[in-house]
Order: sequence, then structure tokens, then C-alpha cells
Amino acid sequence: MERGPSSRGSSGQQIVEAIQSFVGRLTIFVRQPNWIFGPFGPEPRAYTKEEIEEFEQKPDVLLQLRKQNEVRINSYFESCIKDSEAQTGIRNYLTQSMREKLQNSELEDLFIPKWAVGCRRPTPGHRYLECLTSDNVSVVHGSIDQIIPSGCISNGIEHDLEVLICATGFDTSYRPRFPLIGFDGVDLQQEWENDPKAYMAIAAPYMPNYFIFYGPNNPFASGPFLASIEAQADYMLKWCDRWQTENIQSFAPKAIAVDELQAHTKEILRTTVWADTCRSWYKAHETDSKNMKMWPGSGLHYIEAISEIRADDWDVTYVGNRFAWLGNGFSRTEVDPTSDRSYYIRNHDDGLYLSREKRRKLLTEKREKREILDF
Repeated sequence: MERGPSSRGSSGQQIVEAIQSFVGRLTIFVRQPNWIFGPFGPEPRAYTKEEIEEFEQKPDVLLQLRKQNEVRINSYFESCIKDSEAQTGIRNYLTQSMREKLQNSELEDLFIPKWAVGCRRPTPGHRYLECLTSDNVSVVHGSIDQIIPSGCISNGIEHDLEVLICATGFDTSYRPRFPLIGFDGVDLQQEWENDPKAYMAIAAPYMPNYFIFYGPNNPFASGPFLASIEAQADYMLKWCDRWQTENIQSFAPKAIAVDELQAHTKEILRTTVWADTCRSWYKAHETDSKNMKMWPGSGLHYIEAISEIRADDWDVTYVGNRFAWLGNGFSRTEVDPTSDRSYYIRNHDDGLYLSREKRRKLLTEKREKREILDF
């Protein structure tokens, strides 16, 4: 049976790995190379029953494993700096690793990129490269020009296929799927059609009371996905708290704040591997760097950047007098029977640090050292 996957991204690689061993013939259509990391960490495996029980009974053991994984992710950004020592090291390592797995000069020229590691989204490819060298696999360099009843045409050559698997990605634009009308009749669907611009990847100018998760310029290529989303949720809830308690009618990021953030972002991104000449959905499937939609830093950098609200970056309107939230003069402490009306009298100062850096250090300082477990 002749199968023909069209893609060499993560989905395409996983499909090839899954079906290569039992199909008769496998033709893989590849348009451009990419750096293939192998597993993003330890070799994938199923945990034993004993290990799972230990995770349940000893939460610190599971915590340590989770932290090891996060530290690995949070140590990646240094290699994203163009021409850095870390970038040179990882490029040399991956070049050697891919050559050892391919052991074929033609495949090496086809699959090992000329641009920096990370310019395109890296892929794990657990057994992908090894599959390419199998006897039942052939590789076609080029796009599929036409699908025909018997298969497809690529580079003017017909390929007879029984099954054509299209794993060519998904819509990675940030454009809303429906009209979204904000202040002054601005439609976000039109505004974000070609060059989406957001505030801290979570809000848009002229769009009142509107938040999104993982919008333009989010740190998906340089940090932990789930932790970044949780930080975004925290930021949104801080605004919701103000909206509920301060008679706020609407809030939206100022256009000038978004423009200045974009200018700073472009300046920083020029120094990164994402500005290299690959074609990537990181930059609207173009090879130049004018439309890069990355965060200008690491994931941890992003989490710190949105840890507090910069209210001066926002346009805020109120329902009536902006100070009506002061109420009738009684504090919340006075009307709460569970409160201590002299809470500020104490033997030592246990209040929050007023310095942002002090608060950051307290939050991120290393806790008591635990044994590093070897998994």
C-alpha cells in the first residue's frame, strides 16, 4: 500500500513514525528542512505502576520531576540569541546528531537547515530520521502541485498513492473568526488580518473589556506554555477585580502603548534566531523578519513583565464619578466583623516588600535543597 504524508512538521513526523513499519511503500513530501531535536528531555516511556504510586504517595517526588522539566524549558532562551555560544553549541550538536541518524549525504542536504536552530519551531521527531532511511520510504523534495485521482503531482512528476495524508499545519493567525467591533467602529477582524498587534499578548487597543489568551507576541517559542497561560489568567483577574470594585465601565490598552511595545519588540527580536531567513508561522509564513510575532524575551521574562498591572498603559472610563467607589466613608475592615481594627500594630513588619525586585526575589528564591532524583 502506497501512503503519502505531506508534511515534515510535528504531526507529519508522528504519522510517519506510527505507520512506517507496516505500510508497503511510504512517500514523504518535504518542502523545506527543519532542526529535529529528538525527545525534549528524557526518552518517552510509560511510568511503572510503582512510580505512579510513588508520585501519589510522595508529592515532592512528582514535584521534583515537574521542576526538572520546567528548568529545562526555562533554560532554552539563551540559545535563541543569534550567534550566542549556546546557539553555536546546540547547532553543532544537532548537526552531528542528525548526520549520525541519516547517514546519507542527499538526505543530510535536504533535512539539515542552513539557518539557525529555533528559527522555525523545533520538532521532537523521536524516530523520524531513522524512518527516512528505511527501505520502504522515499523522500520527495517539493510541494504538492496538484491532487489527482491516482495520487498527486509534485515537481511535474505523478506519484501513485492509495492514501494521501495532509498534515500541513493549521491556522496560526490571530484574526478573530467573526467581526469584533470596538471603540470608533474598529473591527479587530480587519485590524488583525495582516499585522496583528496586541498588548502583552492578551489585549488589543480599541477593544474594551476584551482579553485573549496567547495572542500576538506571546512567548510560545521561549518558555513554558501552561505557566504563561496561568500568568495571563492572573493578570486578567486583577483587572476584573478593579472593574468590580472601582466603578470601572471599560478598559482598553492605549494605542500608543501598543505601538511602543511593538517598536521595542522588533528591536529586540532582530538579535534573535527568529530573524533568520527561514519561512515560519512565527512570522506569518514569510522569510523576512518584519512580521515576527514572538515575545522579545524568555518565558520567565514574560511572566515577570505581566506580574503587575501598568495602569498608565490603559484607557479607563468610569460609571459616573471615578471616586464613587470610596462609598460612605467606612472601610471594608470596619464592616467586616472578622477583621482586626488594629491590624497595623504588630511586633515586626510582615507586610509585602514595596520594591518590585524584592518581591520578585522572595517569590523566586530557591527553597530548601532537595535531593535531585535521577529518572
